[in-house]
Amino acid sequence: MTDTSSSIKSVIDRISNPDESLTEEQLSLLSRLNSDDAAEFQQSFYQATAARRLQIISQITQLSETDLVPDFSKIFLLCLDDPDQFVRAQAILGLRLEEDEQFVTPLIHALHSDSSAVVRAAAAKSLGTFAALGEFEEIPMSCTDRIYTALESTLLNESETDDVKSKVLVAIAFLDRPKVAEFIEEAYYSGNPARKIDAIRAMGNACNQRWLDIILSELNNENTEVRLTAITACGEFGSDDAVPVLIDMAEDPEPAVQEAAIYALGEIGGDEVRETLNTLVESPRKRIRTAAKAALEEIKFCDDPLSWMP
Repeated sequence: MTDTSSSIKSVIDRISNPDESLTEEQLSLLSRLNSDDAAEFQQSFYQATAARRLQIISQITQLSETDLVPDFSKIFLLCLDDPDQFVRAQAILGLRLEEDEQFVTPLIHALHSDSSAVVRAAAAKSLGTFAALGEFEEIPMSCTDRIYTALESTLLNESETDDVKSKVLVAIAFLDRPKVAEFIEEAYYSGNPARKIDAIRAMGNACNQRWLDIILSELNNENTEVRLTAITACGEFGSDDAVPVLIDMAEDPEPAVQEAAIYALGEIGGDEVRETLNTLVESPRKRIRTAAKAALEEIKFCDDPLSWMP
């Protein structure tokens, strides 16, 4: 047995013990498991309590978000049949990070068939990632069509929960299809505050010029949650038209609004934004300095996506 396989076995053996803590380095060994190791992982995993299983799969999902090298797709797929709904939901959120079209089928199955609304909502959110890939033609059109059909049918399903439909609306907005605009407008003008927020979030994902004036107008909404959603949508939109308002909002009385505006400025970029952010990194308030530094890093990454590499 090699040192690596011995280490993998050691990590797998410790999974079922709730008193054992596992580091990111140790969990990274579970990347790209072979068939035998995957079977052993499954056996150890299902010997653990639901709380322990959720802890492990949450750690693995978080690691996937911060490190693009490991591939935990086998583990995520194994967990789709877990008896605990929260474990299944975490596994589904992990699959969206893999960005491989082969995972669209299990995600659609979960959206249509899982008994838990928590899991169906997670599936909708993950399908949003693949919808965005489809819009940029990074997956086959046939796959994108299947995603759209699955999301549309869920929106039209009268028995589906509001929370699941909320996630579906935000996900389907990535797709430039005629009915999508109708879905967004219907939610925005529904008179339901929660659905209006969903619609604004969807407008940001759609990045369609038809929504820009609405998004900009909502930056002045008295409701803080609406303003925060509009700020995020401006960042997604990347429109220079939002820059003057966002610069003003970086001095908003609401700390959350200040930080959201700064992050959105980082997504938009430009000379005026850099000048503003360079001023904000000298702020006496630590959270403003931190947000401004993060925003400048975002601009740097967008200008040179390979800048993080050694």
